[in-house]
Amino acid sequence: MLQLTTESNQWKPPLKNKPKAKIISLNSQLHSVSVEDCTKTKLCIKLKEGIEIISIFDIIRLESDSNYTNICTLDGRKLLVSRTMKLIEEELPNSLFIRCHKSHVVNVENIKMIKKTSLILDTGKEIPISRQKYKEVLSKIELHFISI
Repeated sequence: MLQLTTESNQWKPPLKNKPKAKIISLNSQLHSVSVEDCTKTKLCIKLKEGIEIISIFDIIRLESDSNYTNICTLDGRKLLVSRTMKLIEEELPNSLFIRCHKSHVVNVENIKMIKKTSLILDTGKEIPISRQKYKEVLSKIELHFISI
């Protein structure tokens, strides 16, 4: 890539000694802006068979399995993805998904009941809530739902 110099209005190659840390931080800033501002509602999942596209609204929960993540969907499927749950969570909207435990992220729309130590989903599945995340989960749910 060539850059235009201001002194002579000539094209020249960019400096090769640019600090990589600045480039990485710029890329991460650009990534965070695009994630926050985007209105994407589909998720492309790379599987052995190919790439599957699912709606984020069809995701019930994410379950961590070391460097893999199980994506559980409304139709009862469990898709195993070779990405960490943290990376997938960063791509999903914060307003719709809650990390309730180090190994679980839940779609707020699928929560049926909140107990002191767990969430009960519409499917009947019980998901643990860590003690550290309990207050955060409650406040996020109060923002999302109407309390009576």
